[in-house]
Amino acid sequence: MHYSNSSENGNTIHDHLESGYNYFYCFMLLNQIEIDSIPLKYTSFFPPSTERELKPPHLENKRAFGLQNIMADVSFFVGIIGNIISILMFLSPVPTFWKIKKHRSTEDFSSLPYICTLLNCSLWTYYGIIKSGEYLVSTVNGFGIVVETIYIILFLIYAPKGIRAKTAILAVILDVIIFAAAIVTTLLALQGEARSDAVGTMGAGLNIVMYSSPLSIMKTVVATKSVEYMPFLLSFFFFLNGGVWLLYSFLVRDVILGVPNGTGFLLGAIQLVLYAIYRNGEKRVSINRLEEGMQHEPLITASHPIREDF
Repeated sequence: MHYSNSSENGNTIHDHLESGYNYFYCFMLLNQIEIDSIPLKYTSFFPPSTERELKPPHLENKRAFGLQNIMADVSFFVGIIGNIISILMFLSPVPTFWKIKKHRSTEDFSSLPYICTLLNCSLWTYYGIIKSGEYLVSTVNGFGIVVETIYIILFLIYAPKGIRAKTAILAVILDVIIFAAAIVTTLLALQGEARSDAVGTMGAGLNIVMYSSPLSIMKTVVATKSVEYMPFLLSFFFFLNGGVWLLYSFLVRDVILGVPNGTGFLLGAIQLVLYAIYRNGEKRVSINRLEEGMQHEPLITASHPIREDF
């Protein structure tokens, strides 16, 4: 084959070679092969250009891919930490239910926190399933569904007859009817991001509503100048859990996940400040009364609100 030395033919040959080089480079990029690792003899067929320099295509895309990979790795690591903290908080009522089983009575404990938490976990699990890239949200809340269901079953077993009936009715209304209505409505009426946004908004709204209890606890602390109803570890994990999931929501750019966790992080920080101010306050409540009252302190696990007691 004869090639002309004319400028027009030279540019045509260069364009074909550059196109081939683009495919060659994309192949190496997709297979994560560094261009410097290719022996010179295999790349020498690309002639130097007198008019323009051949540059690896999609170099900026490669850098963007690398940054995205780093962010994905960091968000996954943060999400795993959030899962661990949330699981510990889901398991925090175990001593309470051990006491209920031992005494074979629910005493003055309320089932409402666990019923609300089950609904919240169900909503966030559904959200994590339908929202792309949010599987860490669904896994930890799926665990929460199992744990909260066990708590409610134990409550139904040991609660007095009248309270047992009320608990069962409330659980059916909130955890079955309302949750089923949310699924059916979003599946039939919404698509794509609109569906996941609607479910996430419901979960976030329930999270924020469940923060009303910590606000009342903080008011009690200020009024009594005592932190008896606000244990340090509870406040600390409240703060830590909200902070970790807030960071996760920032990394994955999920505003809906960030709003309730930002609220939890802020309230946790305020609780720690109040604890520092009133930690030496006079204790006015008996230990037994405190233990019974602590069930009203909610733990809202990041994207997964939990109202539980130690």
